[in-house]
Amino acid sequence: MTTQMPRIGYVPATEAGVINVQLTKPTTINTGNPSSFPMREDVFKNLNYQSAAQSELNSQMKQYYDILSKIMGGTATTQDIANLETITSEIREYVLTDDDYNLVIGALQNMQAYVIRFMYGDITNKAKAMDTELNKVITEVDRFMTQLEQTYSKSPSDYPIPNNSVYRPKLEAGVVKTLDYVDAVEGVIVSNTKPANPQGKSFIWYNTGAKR
Repeated sequence: MTTQMPRIGYVPATEAGVINVQLTKPTTINTGNPSSFPMREDVFKNLNYQSAAQSELNSQMKQYYDILSKIMGGTATTQDIANLETITSEIREYVLTDDDYNLVIGALQNMQAYVIRFMYGDITNKAKAMDTELNKVITEVDRFMTQLEQTYSKSPSDYPIPNNSVYRPKLEAGVVKTLDYVDAVEGVIVSNTKPANPQGKSFIWYNTGAKR
């Protein structure tokens, strides 16, 4: 007579438990800057000089950077500033304007605020849900191991590991050899007390009560 080993009958719905955590719905974070994140994606400028006519690159853009150089050197006149505004409106697709810089800065500010105000809380909720599901698994494994040890502690006339009950094609060769040896000696018992030795049978005893 062989003894049916206990099985884990609990299959945790870990994925569903974590997915069901309600995430914070994004709301407007900072209406004071041009960024629309997180309500929608911001569209940033892509500079493409190949689309500019040669005359524009040689004249208007040269004037644009000449005026910027004067501004940085402190020699720009009122007329230079006026010309800069005019030129910028004509070549704004080929240069980064103050609007473009402000959009980038606003987007960075909004992303930081989103992480601090919303995403951090969502991650915390996910972590709590994962801890809950993990504790369910740990509890069930502990219950299974306790039941397994109780089965191992039974009389050696009913060995807890029936011969050929383990699906060996999935195991490494060394593990299979160990199982073959266990089958040859007719059983394994795990117990905190020495079991009785039945006539005509041998067994391997794992003493769980030994002091370390």
